[in-house]
Amino acid sequence: MSVVLPALPPHVPPARTDDLALVRVLEAAIETLKAENEILKRRLAVAETWAAQVVITKRLDTLAAERLDQPAAERARPWRKRLAG
Repeated sequence: MSVVLPALPPHVPPARTDDLALVRVLEAAIETLKAENEILKRRLAVAETWAAQVVITKRLDTLAAERLDQPAAERARPWRKRLAG
């Protein structure tokens, strides 16, 4: 013989004051975590920007060093070849 379950869920008693206080505490904790998450996102963005600037600075330093070497290489060529291009 199968058991027939009632169509309506069992009666849930109204929320108690303790339950409401717990919900408020949990909501406050969630809001705190959201704020901390935003702070961490901003710090990550700053760190990523700083890292990109470091890469760009290194590339520019490399290009500048190569340009400083270029005139010395040009001076080593005879003047006829420099005029010829």
